[in-house]
Amino acid sequence: MRFFLMILVVLVAISRRAAAECPVQSPFAVSGAGGTVQCVEFEFVGGMWQIALSVTGNPDATVTLRAIAGSQAVRYIRVEALRGPGFSTGTVALSVLETAPGRIQRLDEVSYFPSSDANLAISQVNISGSLGRPGVPGSAVIVADYVNAVDVFGDMCADVYAGPPFLSTTGISSVATVRSRSGWILGSIYVPASSLNMLDAPSGSIGAPNAVASVWAKAAIQRVSARAIWADIDSTFGSTPSDSSEVWRIATTAGALTGSLTARNIDGALPTSDGIFVSGGDLNADITILNEVRNPIQVSGSLAAGRTMYVGANLTGSGTAMNLGSLAGTLVFGGNIDKPITVTGPMTGIIAAAVP
Repeated sequence: MRFFLMILVVLVAISRRAAAECPVQSPFAVSGAGGTVQCVEFEFVGGMWQIALSVTGNPDATVTLRAIAGSQAVRYIRVEALRGPGFSTGTVALSVLETAPGRIQRLDEVSYFPSSDANLAISQVNISGSLGRPGVPGSAVIVADYVNAVDVFGDMCADVYAGPPFLSTTGISSVATVRSRSGWILGSIYVPASSLNMLDAPSGSIGAPNAVASVWAKAAIQRVSARAIWADIDSTFGSTPSDSSEVWRIATTAGALTGSLTARNIDGALPTSDGIFVSGGDLNADITILNEVRNPIQVSGSLAAGRTMYVGANLTGSGTAMNLGSLAGTLVFGGNIDKPITVTGPMTGIIAAAVP
């Protein structure tokens, strides 16, 4: 709910000013191709930059905002994405980059003007700083039709939203990659019309004990990985039975998986490398798999007491096996158990068949 309220406030607050040429003397360089780029706003207010661009494609266009000097803090980058006269479709692709000695230490918002009539795609946000205030969950926001790559070295504290219902355009609406290379991911990801390919924090965690992240998609969630995860992950958000809504791989490398996981299937492309892998902690999450588990589930710790893993159909597939360090919670199966379940430690929980 916090995220949806934030998006509403962002969209209501945006008011368009008259467009002009972008300033030459600034710590940023603005370039574009395939259309025209004008600056609606380029101001330094209260120690942070406020940047708004109007981009008209023919019908598509690209625009790049690049930090080229100093260490910059950016309150917002807002784009009016226009498809140009005579075109019925169009996409404006935005990149936010750095060239040394320039860097972006903090970026709080990337969004679009409500007057946009073309798709806004985030081609790249590749910065050495953080999205939002470091360590503060949900302190930034990214709104676009499509997000290709968000790759930061600091904390990723942005709530990321891709696609309808806020954007009226159609077609692209997925998130490809969101990564914090050396920090934590403390924002949520919402893809209500398509899929999330990768969410990755190799040196940190996704979510926190006091800030459980939401990771929601309709069609699929392919790979989510971090040292530890506190998240409610749902690949069936807004889906229908005709959507695949599978999860490929959820993995921790040094801690627990805490929260919940809902999917239609666990069905990754790699039979033994995809699945659910919890290393260095417990599976402290309620798991609901509506149909089948077709990849391994490997947990070094326990399926925690009070937690339930429900599999609506079969435990099956060429690479499937379930290995638990211990079982204190409950395993429930609605179909066949075609592959072995191994519990190497204490087994005080329950394995049961679902009542038809």
